[in-house]
Amino acid sequence: TCKQCSKSSKPGWSVILFPPFQISRGNYVRSDRLIPRVTNELNSLKLWSASDENQMNIVDWREEFNDIRPYSDEELHGVLRRLVQNKWLIAGVQKLRIPWCPRVLRPFAHRFIRFDLWRSLRRIGSVDEFQRRIIVDRVLELVVKKTSNGLSWSGSEHLERGGAYLYMSNHRDIVLDSALLNYSLAHSDLDIAEIAFGDNLLANDFVSDLIRVNKSFIVQRSLPGRERARAAHKLSRYIKLTQQHGNPVWIAQREGRAKDGSDITNPAILKMLYIEARRGG
Repeated sequence: TCKQCSKSSKPGWSVILFPPFQISRGNYVRSDRLIPRVTNELNSLKLWSASDENQMNIVDWREEFNDIRPYSDEELHGVLRRLVQNKWLIAGVQKLRIPWCPRVLRPFAHRFIRFDLWRSLRRIGSVDEFQRRIIVDRVLELVVKKTSNGLSWSGSEHLERGGAYLYMSNHRDIVLDSALLNYSLAHSDLDIAEIAFGDNLLANDFVSDLIRVNKSFIVQRSLPGRERARAAHKLSRYIKLTQQHGNPVWIAQREGRAKDGSDITNPAILKMLYIEARRGG
């Protein structure tokens, strides 16, 4: 428990990874003391980028995790087609682009937006390109400009592109904790991390598509005791294999957001991570 952090009255977030790297949002909060540094048990999670000679076939190993993994590059265009057909997404884009549009003209505006959106999205060739060109350069750039005094980070010069880092942070916002981390990684020309996302937030297929196309894997929380234990083993295995294939991962330090300013790492998270790491020695 960090007493200094629990007294903070302003929201903020921090990140710990291996090797250590701190990040701060605007001028709101210091972020160098929020999470206990766990080194001994998680030392094996300073993983590597697998070489071409010993890499497993990516398609084969991911089949085991079809119910929780993010969408692949091969699935991307099918998912994007579904998204541009969703009336909620189109209505949301219309409110951002042309909020003054009269109700009588909205059906025509929605058709144009759908056509224009698909014309841009169909040129995207990979999930990574989708995240960098659409999510980072357009969506998050707009969020940072309109909702903060600026975003700064430090320590990225100590990281290497292709490093399969484990990022762990406190959790103050459903999306922005991990989104702003990936924003800073993208602008530092580093690999964007896969994100742990709770299944309690997957309200419908549209939300599921939107989350999984953004390199998010599902944490199955809504399960009874024994099934939840098996899901923890599966999640631990997925995280380790993901890192062994050169992909960084982000996970929150606890289940659910810290709404009272008290950032306490849940030991269950560390135990879950250690399950598969222990098997590997």
